[in-house]
Amino acid sequence: MAVNEIVIGIDPGLKGALVVVDTTSGQLLVAVPMPPSIIDLYKFFHSTKAVYPSAIIACEKAQTIPGRQSVKGAFTQGRNFGVLQGVITMLHMPVHYIPPLTWQAEMHKGADGPGPKERSLCVAKNLWPCEKFTFTEKQIKPQDGIVDALLIAEYLRRRVK
Repeated sequence: MAVNEIVIGIDPGLKGALVVVDTTSGQLLVAVPMPPSIIDLYKFFHSTKAVYPSAIIACEKAQTIPGRQSVKGAFTQGRNFGVLQGVITMLHMPVHYIPPLTWQAEMHKGADGPGPKERSLCVAKNLWPCEKFTFTEKQIKPQDGIVDALLIAEYLRRRVK
């Protein structure tokens, strides 16, 4: 098997996503919403590692934004991020925690849009023009979690290919 044949991109937010991207082609292989339970999260990583033992992970580093997040929201985000870290550590998977401003600074170069979500979608549409960025065929609106997870994965993919 090839070294680092896939990158798993993670947007760990409440409406986040997990994506699997081929390291060589950059093609999106899988996109799923953040699993609702620790068991589901473990099953995703365990089954992915079984198929791709050399997988690497690019995860957005969780951080609170003072004044824009409630105490309860910050606690929930921190707890969920800790669970994610625990599962990844338990499975001995290599992970890179990437601050949002770091991956956005590189991936948003030359992108149009009033805010980071719009710039991310602009870039994603250019990189993956055939993708709808939805979890199901019935969904119409692109999902921010997929878009961000893809760009986070692409940020790391460019460093390991």
